[in-house]
Amino acid sequence: MNNDARATSLLIEIRDLLAANARPADSMWDVADIAAYTGYSITVTRNKIVKSRGFPRPVILASGGRRWHQAEVRSFFKRANRG
Repeated sequence: MNNDARATSLLIEIRDLLAANARPADSMWDVADIAAYTGYSITVTRNKIVKSRGFPRPVILASGGRRWHQAEVRSFFKRANRG
């Protein structure tokens, strides 16, 4: 395999890995989404749940808002329910 073919192959592999790990914008949850998922009120979710030890760190938006990756939140509750 020549250098150009190897470079192309690596670029395709990198592209595929990035695509597999990308999270679409709709997979981000706000406090209201987390509250709906857990059944807790928005107040309890904001003041206790998202501040719990081990809870995923939020993504801070340019507007100052916070969002959490849906998959990370679901994983947190799956782990919590096992313990």
